Amino acid sequence: MRAVREHPRLVVAKVLGLLAVAACGLLLGFLLRGDTGADASADAARTAQVRLISTQQTLRSEAGLLETMRAQLDRSRTARKRTAVRLRTAQRASAKLRRDLRRVRRALSRARESP
Repeated sequence: MRAVREHPRLVVAKVLGLLAVAACGLLLGFLLRGDTGADASADAARTAQVRLISTQQTLRSEAGLLETMRAQLDRSRTARKRTAVRLRTAQRASAKLRRDLRRVRRALSRARESP
C-alpha cells in the first residue's frame, strides 16, 4: 500500500502493463488456435466422432485378430495332444521291442551254450 501512496502512476502503469501482456497472450492463443465459437464446437464434435469411429474400427479388427489367434491356439493345442499320444504309443512300442530283443538275445545265448 505504501507503494501506491508514494508512486500511484507507477503502480497504475504496472497494472496496465500486466493486463496488456495477459490480453496479448489470450489474443495470440485465440489466433493460433483459429477457433471461433460454433464452428469450433462443431469441429470438435466432428473430430471426436472421427476418433470414435476410428477407435471402433481398430477394436473390431483387433477382436477379429484375437479370435483368429485363439483358433490357432486351439488347433496347436489339439495337434500337441495328438503328438503326445503318438509319442507315448511310440515309447511303449519301443520299450516292447527292447524287451523282445533282450529275450531273443538271451535265447540265442542259451542256444549257443547248450550242446
